[in-house]
Amino acid sequence: MPERVTKYDAMFLYCDNEVAEMQVAAASIVDGRIDFERYAKWVAPRIAAIPRLCQIPKFVPLNLRYPAWVDVPEFDPIDQIEHIELAAPGSDAQFKELLTEKFHQRLGIEKPLWRIRIITGLEGGRSAMVFYVHHCNCDGAAAMEIFRALYDDPEEAYPEHVHLHRAEASVKKHPPVPVRVIKGLMSQSTRDQLRHVWRYLKAPGPWLPFTRSVSGRVGFAWRDYPIDKLHTIRKTFGGTITDVGLAAIGGAIDRYAAREEIDVKDQFFKVVLPENVRATERYGEMGNDVSGIPTLVPLGIDDPAERLRKVTEYTRMAKEKRLGRFVHGALSGLMDLIRPAGTAWLTGLLASPGWIGFARRFVNTPREHAIVTSVQTPRSVVYKLDGHEIIRTFPMVPCGLSLGVMCALISYRDNLQVALTGDAATIPDIEGLMDDFATVIDEMYEAAHPAVASAVPELEAVVGK
Repeated sequence: MPERVTKYDAMFLYCDNEVAEMQVAAASIVDGRIDFERYAKWVAPRIAAIPRLCQIPKFVPLNLRYPAWVDVPEFDPIDQIEHIELAAPGSDAQFKELLTEKFHQRLGIEKPLWRIRIITGLEGGRSAMVFYVHHCNCDGAAAMEIFRALYDDPEEAYPEHVHLHRAEASVKKHPPVPVRVIKGLMSQSTRDQLRHVWRYLKAPGPWLPFTRSVSGRVGFAWRDYPIDKLHTIRKTFGGTITDVGLAAIGGAIDRYAAREEIDVKDQFFKVVLPENVRATERYGEMGNDVSGIPTLVPLGIDDPAERLRKVTEYTRMAKEKRLGRFVHGALSGLMDLIRPAGTAWLTGLLASPGWIGFARRFVNTPREHAIVTSVQTPRSVVYKLDGHEIIRTFPMVPCGLSLGVMCALISYRDNLQVALTGDAATIPDIEGLMDDFATVIDEMYEAAHPAVASAVPELEAVVGK
């Protein structure tokens, strides 16, 4: 009997449409030329060892059940690995244009929902491997397991630890939804969580030009920031690297709103931070087991140190109150109640331009403004591709629903790599927003350590290479 797509995986399938494509990608750049034929032959059997990457979802009429994962007969992973040679000079601008063009090519469900592109001919003798995958296949934790298969493994071991997500039938059964609601409301901690989530939803936040139905075309901006510079800020004012990134986003939105002549004083930029909620014994499994931590980023604050302190206060409270777990439980209960057909209908409604236009017109404040993904890796970890050390790796994420700006904060080796995605129609100058981000980072650094900031001018954002 085929395995069913879980309800969380199904959400990404149901959300997928022509303007909100639910695929994500990551580009890894190396100094040196990747031998396409050698790498393709090396990686193909490793991909074949991950059953999910050899399957496609098969939908059920009227969505009476969640889709099933079915094997593709005689599937050869090499068929989905492509080689592209950039024309001379292979500049960063050419590379970015190619990545943007290829990102808009949808992953059709007639083939397994992933692709690999090896891009050679980059200026300076560099090459890149770009991996595209539909979000229904994996969350952040599962994606890291897939990357272990794509990168060089010194022990030459196949990634047998990456296996199918457990079928719904094998998951522990829960009491009926009404019983779960009553039991939850009897708990003081649950009522407290509900109050904080309600506070987040009702917090005043501006309707910005990019908080409208997305166009289906996106632009990207990537930039590296020395991790030591961010640690100086964090150690001076408190918080985490993620908090520093959130504060910089808040400051960047302040500058963006000023240019657009939008008053954001005493308002908030509403952010959802993805949180992995899978049990320890389920690490290494495919699929999605992720929730979102609702977080408020204050706007209209001139003092960069005060902005960071406020952000740290909000994120610490959200984590202490386990708001991500609460959201995960509430969403799970809702989907259990409305069943697959109701989930498909509700997801489609919320993703429709008509509903988003209605909300923008009649609702005082957006439900959220952006999703910010944060992944931290040890500085000692160095990945390789075809024997070459990876010098940069940065993600590409889609815009969806009314979220015209998305952000990812990825630490690798000595840098924090910041990636912004902007809807091409509503925020065409996504590089301008990245410039604002860089300005705020500099302001926080100068406030944290003015002597060092003036004495070490090279501690600037590193662009491109």
